[in-house]
Amino acid sequence: GYAAASFNLAKLDIAERKYDAARSRYEQMLAKDPKNEPALLALAELLAGTKAPEAEVRGVLDRAVAANPQSVRARIMLIGFHGQQGNWPAAMAAARSAHASLPESPQILEALAATQHAAGETNQAIETYRRAAERMPENAAPLLRIAELQVLTKDYDGAIEIRAAARDPGS
Repeated sequence: GYAAASFNLAKLDIAERKYDAARSRYEQMLAKDPKNEPALLALAELLAGTKAPEAEVRGVLDRAVAANPQSVRARIMLIGFHGQQGNWPAAMAAARSAHASLPESPQILEALAATQHAAGETNQAIETYRRAAERMPENAAPLLRIAELQVLTKDYDGAIEIRAAARDPGS
């Protein structure tokens, strides 16, 4: 349909470094459907990649979250954007808001834990990674993050125990 064709044309524009044309295509899609999550997120990526003003990128990501509050991808992009800007209070606020809206999402829990760690809340991050690990027992990544943080807090026995569990996830 129209949206798929527009996305493909926008990708071609980006490949040819015609960023204004790609932006225009995304904005046309959003004029027809203001809550179009893929278009909002693609526009945010384009703006961030072309060094648009921080407020403009943040505005598009805020629109994406407001239009699609249950979107894990939109929320993680917003958290990540704030983190890349070094704005940890905003990243933490976005992560906490995401967790409040999607408390069972392992991806949101991982993003919250990473943000807590970056903000210096190591013990809180360990607990959050534990909750993520409980929700995806087949994935060793949260356990490995716990082990890394336990080493930082000099809990070597705990780190060894967790690493052993990470070698055999789901057991």
